[in-house]
Amino acid sequence: METMWAVRKRERAAGLVLEDVPVPAPREDEVVVRVEAASICGTDLHIFRWDDWAQHRIEPPLTLGHEFAGTVVDTGRAVRH
Repeated sequence: METMWAVRKRERAAGLVLEDVPVPAPREDEVVVRVEAASICGTDLHIFRWDDWAQHRIEPPLTLGHEFAGTVVDTGRAVRH
């Protein structure tokens, strides 16, 4: 099984963990992107600190990451473009 690194929020407390997780298969309308560059944003800092904002919006477990760029390496059946 192929794996990848993921930054994860496992529990309702301050901190994050780096875990080796299985590479997901795309659902019908999804793509899998091999991440080549990544960054953090304000939302990630809220989640890391587990402040009041995060406590009312985030339900662990959760994989972080929406600030990234990369290459599409797999597509679901319904993906056309």
